[in-house]
Amino acid sequence: MPTLNRRGFTLIELLIALSIGAAVATVVYQSIVGTQRATQAGTAQVSVRQNLRMGVAYLGSVVRELNAPDGDILVANATQLRFKSARWTGFLCAAPVAASMSAVTLPIRRNALYGIRGPDAALDSAFVFLEGDPATRTDDSWVAGGVTAVGAGACADASVSADLTVDFTASGVAAATVVAAMTLGSPLKGFQLEEISLLSSGGRWWMAQRTANRGGAWTTPAPRPLIGPLEAAGMALTYFDTTGTATATLTDIASVAVVLRGESRNRVRQGMAAIDFARDSLLTQNRVAKQPEVLIQDGGTMIKHAQNERGLVLLVAIIGLVVTGTVISAFVVTGTMERREANSTRRAAQAFAVAEHGLGETMGTWSSTTYNMMAIDSVEPITGTTPGGSGTYAGTVRRMSNEMFLLDITGQDAGSRARQSLGAIVKLRTIDMDI
Repeated sequence: MPTLNRRGFTLIELLIALSIGAAVATVVYQSIVGTQRATQAGTAQVSVRQNLRMGVAYLGSVVRELNAPDGDILVANATQLRFKSARWTGFLCAAPVAASMSAVTLPIRRNALYGIRGPDAALDSAFVFLEGDPATRTDDSWVAGGVTAVGAGACADASVSADLTVDFTASGVAAATVVAAMTLGSPLKGFQLEEISLLSSGGRWWMAQRTANRGGAWTTPAPRPLIGPLEAAGMALTYFDTTGTATATLTDIASVAVVLRGESRNRVRQGMAAIDFARDSLLTQNRVAKQPEVLIQDGGTMIKHAQNERGLVLLVAIIGLVVTGTVISAFVVTGTMERREANSTRRAAQAFAVAEHGLGETMGTWSSTTYNMMAIDSVEPITGTTPGGSGTYAGTVRRMSNEMFLLDITGQDAGSRARQSLGAIVKLRTIDMDI
């Protein structure tokens, strides 16, 4: 029987295979490290932008609550905004009782209490609407007092009330005047002193927040970091009047421009640059491998060597595809995170616009045959769709008194679950026309 011509790998072949393997391993390692760095840098960038969007959204919600001519803004400079922050809104549901200037009991309807929380006797003050003569607007006003106690009681229709004891001593308005000028359904707006400022803490900068109690004392010794970290001087506020001119007069402020410049919590390597923080900013005013070629000429073993080479090339090709796929996946994941975050912000803004449209549409097409005939504390539903189909809105009209109505509307963006709610107090006035 003839002997088969077999032989093993030569030392040169082994060295070449080891060299190729080492080269491939080096490329794979570098690609994996590069992918990890790209992913970390991308994730850090997305996190910074998300943080900034949260800060801008919070400041936007704050600014939209303020009424500068009524004195809601107390301090306003480039790095500090101190203001009266709305906490709840309620409506008088029974006749007020005045024991003295410092103790006026105001029952408000419990099932028509709106806000981020209920009244707090340790923290809150309240604006009370004084109607005066229902036939004229000239005597309408708001008067402020401190909430000194919160109890339970009953409304005029026997429904549950939250009875607020309010001290009007500092306002200088007589208790008898307050009682005489309030009517059933008069709104009360609870507020708490709040401050937003730029804070340096732990070697980093932050947008910080703190609140005060009813007496004006801060509830925390120092402001608490809210958004950040930011760059040094990474928050700038600019105030404009109705003409778009920068102003330092608190009662003239009509809009606030906010600039936030953020940075990541940890340093990351971005591309070929040195290791540093990922940075970004937002401005708003209340938007792969060439492998070495090896050819072995060896007569009777040419086919065998060619088969070995094809095996190595296939291996390298597979590894190259895996590395390329990993790199692409890293960028796709980072891009997807950024796109989703931006899309969420856009959807929330769209839902807010839909709610605003619902309020405007309801007031602009006020149905006197429906709403004006409602009984006090009764509710009528509101539903509608924006003209362009960008969203739908739903809510209620609640009659609080003969002249006062509360509109509570929630807008939803079309194609998503993003929702935003808005409320408005509407007062009816009879127009006398002499013809």
